[in-house]
Amino acid sequence: MAPIALSPTTETHSPFEQKSSLKRKHDSSQQSGPNSDDSRASASKKLRVAFDEDVEVRMVDELGERPVNLIREEIRTAIQQLHAGDREEYDKLKKLLSKATLPEQGLSRTLLRKYILGLISNVTLLTKSCGDLVEVVLEMKWLGLDDVVVDLYVKFMAHLVSSQSGNIGRVLAMLVGNLASNFASAGELADGQRLGARNLRARVHATLKYILQLVPSASALLSKILYQRFPFPTDSVKCHTRYVRNILSIGDYAPELKSDILNLIMERLVKIDVQIQVDLEDLEEEAAEDAVPSAPKATQDAQRPDVNDASDLESESDGASDVDSVLSDDELDAEEQRLAAIRASVQKVDSILHILFKYYESAFSKPSSHDSRALFSVLLAQCWRTVLPAYRSRFAQFVVFRYAQHSPDFTDRFVDTCLKVLTEKTCPSTVRMSAAAYLGSFTARAATLSPSAVLTIFESIASYAEKQRKELAPTCRDPGAHRYTVYYATIQALLYIFCFRWRDLLSSSSSSPSSSEQEPSIHDLDDEDLALDLENHGSLPWSPGVRPFFSAHLIGNNLNPLKVCAPEIVNEFARISCHLRFMYVYQVLEANKRVRRVGNGMEAVFPFDPCRLPRSRRWIEGVFNQWRGVPGLDRVAQDVDEVPESEEEDASQAGAGAAEEDEVGEEEQEEEGTTPEEHE
Repeated sequence: MAPIALSPTTETHSPFEQKSSLKRKHDSSQQSGPNSDDSRASASKKLRVAFDEDVEVRMVDELGERPVNLIREEIRTAIQQLHAGDREEYDKLKKLLSKATLPEQGLSRTLLRKYILGLISNVTLLTKSCGDLVEVVLEMKWLGLDDVVVDLYVKFMAHLVSSQSGNIGRVLAMLVGNLASNFASAGELADGQRLGARNLRARVHATLKYILQLVPSASALLSKILYQRFPFPTDSVKCHTRYVRNILSIGDYAPELKSDILNLIMERLVKIDVQIQVDLEDLEEEAAEDAVPSAPKATQDAQRPDVNDASDLESESDGASDVDSVLSDDELDAEEQRLAAIRASVQKVDSILHILFKYYESAFSKPSSHDSRALFSVLLAQCWRTVLPAYRSRFAQFVVFRYAQHSPDFTDRFVDTCLKVLTEKTCPSTVRMSAAAYLGSFTARAATLSPSAVLTIFESIASYAEKQRKELAPTCRDPGAHRYTVYYATIQALLYIFCFRWRDLLSSSSSSPSSSEQEPSIHDLDDEDLALDLENHGSLPWSPGVRPFFSAHLIGNNLNPLKVCAPEIVNEFARISCHLRFMYVYQVLEANKRVRRVGNGMEAVFPFDPCRLPRSRRWIEGVFNQWRGVPGLDRVAQDVDEVPESEEEDASQAGAGAAEEDEVGEEEQEEEGTTPEEHE
């Protein structure tokens, strides 16, 4: 067979010589005719690569049609180049994600989902050097997005905290920051929908609960973040109430944080409360005396031992209208600003207290349960760690006042705690003095205390006072010295108890003479019967030890407490005890005018004087013992805690303002009356 002749068109070439193929095709087209095989092959190839001008050109990036694998590789490459020292692609990725959720400049929902999936796939590469990228992703406005995107975003956070523990703090801080937000615009990001604040908050809490389940050790870090993110005292009422409600909800699914959260709220509440009293004192020093009216003008108010009413917040606020006549325009503006700041702080205290009362009311629904007893232990710890040292706290302590009366067991535990602090010599003297004031004020004002309970508490305090007298009196040469302050605080508490609860210190073994065969207990007699009994018999039957105790301490005692205790309390005790023919101490008071006192006298501060906060006061009404006139001594036996008409109007306005601040942007609110209580 003859060998086959190879034509130029069938010449073989190396696959690496593709550049010369164009020239050969051009040459062969000149040598061959139009019907040659090479011409037809060339024509078919040209048709396959030709562009039609009518075809629509689309950019797949803009439509979100880029495959997930490509986006995943884009993210991986950008991070790897960053580690190699090239930030160009990394910075482009950051810029893209920083605008990802913006309404007009952001990514489509489809493309956003793919980028989140890409981040999840590369989460192990997000080391410390990628912290700025993580911050950008965590700053996304994700709460108002559709459920699919939110679920992916939560999964990204879960993978992030599981694989990169150093990012737990960032994630928790972002979630807590969202709880503090008012969600004014977050709900507008969902396509065609608007999610309410409640739904947005629920998403945050669900995510936070999920993260804590994945990383249980994150609770300790979350506690610190909650402390750091608590609103500043100068922040608005809405900001405070929103934050308090949300962190209380955290305690429901993170019980290990419940005590920390309650302690945090009480600590910040006391801080604002104390600052109010400081601001009021400064205001009184700088303004004219008539610029801010204080206590009511009724004569009985000057006699009663409700000493804190002199700085009552409603009275302080009412004084703003009188400033015009004594201050210049510049001074008026500054004064009004200070009064406005004080009113705002009062609203914060009132709103936070109201939230706490609602919380504890539900928690203490079963006082005998283990959970209730454990929760009351938290409340007691707050009392001696936070409340007692805050000597000028005015309102925060009413939480423990109410729930210490929730059961006899709670009452005993509260009294025992205060007695333990009072008698503990290692405690600072100021804290021990505060404990004495709390014991005296609680015993005087707790309406649920029975006569036997009042007598038991009185005897416990008196027993310690007697021990102090025997220890200190023999060597006392300078009444009023600082080293005796705990003793004087103890005696002042007992004087205060006597002024309010002298009826409960009467002996139950005797009663008013009556023709009835079965004589009623003296504690069951009304004031008219007691006055008649006093008039007919010249004295009342006192429990054993009450009269001898006061005689030993008030008469012929080197410590001379009547010289040092607050004049308001001393004068009221002298007035009542003289009328009841219990004890006559006016001769001691006259002699004390010629006695030199060392140091300052005691302040008449008792922590449970009337609470007139517009919203919170209703939680106290049923358990608060109002001042009662002494039969035959006061012309009208009425409650001299009555709020004057001008104060009632101010309280109603303040209550309306607090309610308005609390409702805007918050979950549903109960409709509560803010009408001031009627005392008559």
